[in-house]
Amino acid sequence: MTIDAPMTEVADAFAHEDVDLTAAAGGGTRAVLMLDSWQWLLPRLAFLDVDFRVEEPAEFREVLRRFGARLGRQ
Repeated sequence: MTIDAPMTEVADAFAHEDVDLTAAAGGGTRAVLMLDSWQWLLPRLAFLDVDFRVEEPAEFREVLRRFGARLGRQ
């Protein structure tokens, strides 16, 4: 996933998780996460309050898309 935030901010948000971070173009951060489930990721992304893109796996993108649609209906 690519997160539109500096690596120091992303590192703070994911301090206790199994994640590899590298700097991405434009000042963002590339995060490779080792997930048991996608649900734990949501609070960390909400804490950052920035845009992000999930490059893979496609199944994870679809789960997040459905979750976002559910939230939008509330």
